[in-house]
Amino acid sequence: MARMKNNILLFLIIVTGFGAIPNALYATQLLTFFFKPYPAELSHHKTDKKLASLAKPGKLNREMIKLLVQKKVAGIFSTYYGFLAISDLHGQTTFPLMHAKPLLYIAISQKISPITMAYNTIDHWEFVEGSPVALYSVEKKQDPGTKINYWKVSAAQQKNNIVPLDSVTILAHPKYFYVPEGISIIKDISQTVLPPIYVKPGVHITHDALYILNLIHFFSWVPHWFKQEPKRVTIYTNTGY
Repeated sequence: MARMKNNILLFLIIVTGFGAIPNALYATQLLTFFFKPYPAELSHHKTDKKLASLAKPGKLNREMIKLLVQKKVAGIFSTYYGFLAISDLHGQTTFPLMHAKPLLYIAISQKISPITMAYNTIDHWEFVEGSPVALYSVEKKQDPGTKINYWKVSAAQQKNNIVPLDSVTILAHPKYFYVPEGISIIKDISQTVLPPIYVKPGVHITHDALYILNLIHFFSWVPHWFKQEPKRVTIYTNTGY
């Protein structure tokens, strides 16, 4: 059963990765951030017990593999401006940068639902009633004296069930994530790199990935066909009609 779940997750990673390639090619600027393991403290009793168990033959190798698996920073799904992305083995998630405002939001919720206004047009997304939500504002500012740019992260109030347009939405239970509030210096690089987000033990990556199967068709890219004509190239788009 565990092997089947891992195969499903691997399939989702591959499908999502290929699906994101055509969209990403059109972007000149990127929005990216990293998931990192939440620091954990071990009691002396647990540490001594673990060291004693490592003395058994083959136990050390199994524990090293277990540690790699427990670093659950890969396979976490997020959405942003109609794009769906998944964190890689290093915990990095990348989107094409779609807005120029200095303010955006980070939302964390297991379930979101599309609200349509036409045959196949999504007006906006909403958080599902009863599903816990954590919302943070991330604002880019500059110190007037030093001219140093920095992020200011603050907890934000959820005014309604609507997912903010200028938001990165992490599709997971918010109790397994820690978003540090306060100020962090922005590195002088060409891409927009948000402050790191920490993942606590117990996050259900496989369960969350299975939920994405209900939404993945809303994020599929629009295919194009090219036809060479005498004096031009005509582009045909499949809109689903």
